[in-house]
Amino acid sequence: MKKNLILIGICLLLLFYLLISNITGLAIPCAFNYLTGYLCPGCGSTRMLKALLSGDIIKAFYYNQFLFLSLPIFIVLFINVLYSNIKNTKAWIYRIPNYIYVIYGVLAIVFAIIRNII
Repeated sequence: MKKNLILIGICLLLLFYLLISNITGLAIPCAFNYLTGYLCPGCGSTRMLKALLSGDIIKAFYYNQFLFLSLPIFIVLFINVLYSNIKNTKAWIYRIPNYIYVIYGVLAIVFAIIRNII
């Protein structure tokens, strides 16, 4: 239950950041990009979410293809955590095998390499 609340809190903080960024136009710069000049797997995620909020799906996909395609998975996982808190059950997100997270991380690194080559 405590893990679920922490996950919900993180998601709410991210939504708050997105809202403030959308209102003010200010965003946290990518430290990896600043130090190396290369794009990390998350570069463009704030712009992607802003484009989605404004209904521009093509622009959202352009900003970060990997996270754009991952977004439905994150939404399902977030809904599962919310539902499990309402029903007071254990969210199945915590039963996902560790190798799935490793595969996702490897795919993110491959995406970062490819987007910097092209």
